[in-house]
Amino acid sequence: MSKLMTQLRTDHLNTCKLLCILEKQMQALQDGDNSDESMLIIREILDYLQQYPQVCHHPREEVIIDNLIDLIENTDQATCEKLQAIKGEHSRIEQLLHELYQQVNLAVESSYDGMIEQIRVFLDFYYNHLETEEKLIFPLAMELFSKTDLDEVDKHFSDVFDPLFTAHEETENHFRRLFKMILAHDAGEFKCRKSA
Repeated sequence: MSKLMTQLRTDHLNTCKLLCILEKQMQALQDGDNSDESMLIIREILDYLQQYPQVCHHPREEVIIDNLIDLIENTDQATCEKLQAIKGEHSRIEQLLHELYQQVNLAVESSYDGMIEQIRVFLDFYYNHLETEEKLIFPLAMELFSKTDLDEVDKHFSDVFDPLFTAHEETENHFRRLFKMILAHDAGEFKCRKSA
């Protein structure tokens, strides 16, 4: 498997961990835990999702989608439409992320109800999005692209690092609470509704 596809799959596994932690924080708030810690972890998750998936992971996938469409547009219009829809979901994720940020800011001033509902909507959409990509884009890319094709896509993103799942000073400073939650997740201290 190419370095790019390995990274994309790793990103999905890591994103599922974060969605699981977000779900755990949502449940804690529903259960009446009004601690600042839950809100800080939620903010760290949202910060990370804006810093890495939106800036690096999704653009990589979009280049792959565009190249797949170029390859099959004359032979498989139905798949092209599905690929375009998946690409459009990246904009929807960005919109949902923005709306969730707004709800987090409002929750500080009022109740958590709106934020909890927004988290639920965000989780449902993002889990479905990841599953669709795993079932359509990844297998199609592995079938139609050579390792060289995929490495060519990855060259454009080689200077970007994952600020949470790569050892780096920023991880130690900005995401320290979230990193502890990831370690707890990896140790099996809590379960998600879905794993990639």
